[in-house]
Amino acid sequence: MPENLKQPMPAAMQAYLTQLHQVIVPYLLAQGVKPNAINAREALANLTTAFVTDAPNMAKIIDTVLVTPSNFRGYNVPLRLFVPSNCPLPNEQATADVPVMVYFHGGGGMAGSVTVYDKLYKKLAEATGCVVVAPEYRLAPENRYPAAIDDAHAILTHLTATLQQVGYACNGKLIIAGDSAGGAITASLVQDWLANRVSTELAITHQILIYASLDYTLSQPSIEENGTGYLLESSKIRWYFDNYFSAYDDRELSSPFWTDMATLLHHSPYQAPKTLHLTAGYCPLRDEDIGYHEVLQTAGAPSQLVHFADMPHAFLNMENLCPEQCKALYQKIGEFCQA
Repeated sequence: MPENLKQPMPAAMQAYLTQLHQVIVPYLLAQGVKPNAINAREALANLTTAFVTDAPNMAKIIDTVLVTPSNFRGYNVPLRLFVPSNCPLPNEQATADVPVMVYFHGGGGMAGSVTVYDKLYKKLAEATGCVVVAPEYRLAPENRYPAAIDDAHAILTHLTATLQQVGYACNGKLIIAGDSAGGAITASLVQDWLANRVSTELAITHQILIYASLDYTLSQPSIEENGTGYLLESSKIRWYFDNYFSAYDDRELSSPFWTDMATLLHHSPYQAPKTLHLTAGYCPLRDEDIGYHEVLQTAGAPSQLVHFADMPHAFLNMENLCPEQCKALYQKIGEFCQA
């Protein structure tokens, strides 16, 4: 547990959140705006566009589709690959061996896209030296749980063939990462791989969880402590989950937080990947993220925690309001991936 869970926010961040919750949201409600998938997606897109305004140039950007067998009846996931400047370009004669990061964007399982996260992917690629694979996984409410998890399974299963088609091969370093709802997909995929429920030629070596949504029961104290006034509110989380799950889904069983990791790791045929948790002091998901770090440590898995005590949820999407914190986060991720 970090010694200081909270520190004062930067003035610019506090001013924006005050305006959002005291002026913008009340105005929209007074106009009769009802939350739906359209405005949820617009809100995240507008936030990210307004506050993430620069990104490094890439050596190459490749659009492709997940390679799947002819009898595959699932969703052929569109993928965008971000190749940083310090990474070899694909070779038509011989595949280039590279470190690979598969990153699942956040957005409550309803919002976010590869386009919205474009600059974040580029920053991750440059910070880590990895080819970053960005999946356009299926979103609720059009595609409820477990559609996104199914997409993640398919990506891991068919990643080798897909990379080979564009001239790359994983060099043995495979990082699965995500923020918020994308962190939930990440943790679920890693657990399913450890449980041998995903067929793949690759071993997951690293896991990165950025203010991840890990407990669908919403039973941790920070859900209420940080549930009002800090961008992501507890009422909005419940609304996201009601759109993500069907009425008869078992939310506790679906939560990575409640998995018995000691038993899973004891019986797993694989070695647990190194895990990096990046948490935020004013995030309602803070306690489940810190708790999951402690669960992994107790189970004997290599896990480290970096806590940003002065930040709210989704601060990576608000970089211009907290540039030093975002710079530090990308640096920590780069060090973790290159170790």
